Amino acid sequence: MVRFRVLLTAALCWAGLHYLALAPFRSGAHSEPVLLTGTSIPAVSALLATLVVAATAWLVRMLGARPGSLEPIVAVAIGMAVLAMPGGTMDHYLTDVLTRADAPAGPAYWRLCAEYVAMLVVCCVLLRIGGFWPARMAGAALRSSVGSQVAALLVTVVVAAVGIWVLSGPRVGETYRGQVFFAVYASFAAGAYAVGYATPVRAPLPYLVAPLLLGVIGAVHAAVGGRLPAGYEHLNNIPVTALVRGLPIETVALGWLGVASVLAARRATGPVG
Repeated sequence: MVRFRVLLTAALCWAGLHYLALAPFRSGAHSEPVLLTGTSIPAVSALLATLVVAATAWLVRMLGARPGSLEPIVAVAIGMAVLAMPGGTMDHYLTDVLTRADAPAGPAYWRLCAEYVAMLVVCCVLLRIGGFWPARMAGAALRSSVGSQVAALLVTVVVAAVGIWVLSGPRVGETYRGQVFFAVYASFAAGAYAVGYATPVRAPLPYLVAPLLLGVIGAVHAAVGGRLPAGYEHLNNIPVTALVRGLPIETVALGWLGVASVLAARRATGPVG
């Protein structure tokens, strides 16, 4: 029943995001990179996407998921990952935005930060409707101290960053979606797993924020100080750092799936806290 509930709501999440939040405001090319801020009316797309995520989390709860269950997170993450699959990669995004080889790359990466802000709103909706907000969990999320949750966030981010650097392939190579998916998923799973040796935190908040924080760090670094190796500076379709190999929707969706897989296993051995 759990698998059916997650797959059903994930399919509905994908359909809502595609047909309501994106398709009406895009040129119609399926190869376009999936970005809420890349539509003709970004604010409307972001609002509709937030409503779709809220409806997905609510439906998961109505179909029987308990408050605090990871099912809304997994359903939304799967829907987002499937949504990203037909679209272009980060290479395509850079080519679309940087129409001249000598164009400054900074604005393209700053725009990714705006995309992560939209993803943060999605994260807040999931926390609230999914039953993770402290008031909804009768204090369960507060059993871990603020310091422990900050430590969990930082450990997850650091381990995931190292993993993505290692697994994303050659720095000046082409971006492959499958490799990005694997690198992000495995790296955040490793980060969440490493937290088990550093802190007792099982509450989802720091783990859900980790992909957002790492994505912003990567985008800011790329915008401010990122440089391609000598001999490649003239190319406008190569991400300047491995941390921006994934589009925001890819980093967030696969990051959430990675940490959720570890949290689910950890929850089987003890209470959330």
